Amino acid sequence: MTVTTTAPEPRPDGYSPFAHLTVQNTALYRQVMGVFVIAKERFAVHLRPEDVHAAASRPTSGQPSRTRW
Repeated sequence: MTVTTTAPEPRPDGYSPFAHLTVQNTALYRQVMGVFVIAKERFAVHLRPEDVHAAASRPTSGQPSRTRW
């Protein structure tokens, strides 16, 4: 069996998966996403913008814990 893959076509709106890795605010996006990862590890299902801002303002925030690895 032969499996071939092709790159997905670019979307007309300019957005694509993992676009946050190649844009100007990459560090900010990674920090915000890290806050959500930590919240998920704590089973938090809702985050308000104030919660994200407060967590991202802490010096160690935005870095998911890797204790499970």
